[in-house]
Amino acid sequence: MGAIDQWEEEEAAAQLVALRKEDAAFAALPVEERTRIIKTQCDRLEAFAVAAEATKDEDEDEDDDDDEWE
Repeated sequence: MGAIDQWEEEEAAAQLVALRKEDAAFAALPVEERTRIIKTQCDRLEAFAVAAEATKDEDEDEDDDDDEWE
């Protein structure tokens, strides 16, 4: 096993430990707080999706404009 492979395994193990600690801390929160956090994350993801769709539409409009010039 090379040094890079060993480093990657150690890094993955450290990330797993951190995720388990984060999961335990989240599970220890009251249900209302967990629900609020999840709703906030859902709202953020929805806003991101809307922004991504708008950007996609703008890109398609620009592509249409470029076709007119050709």
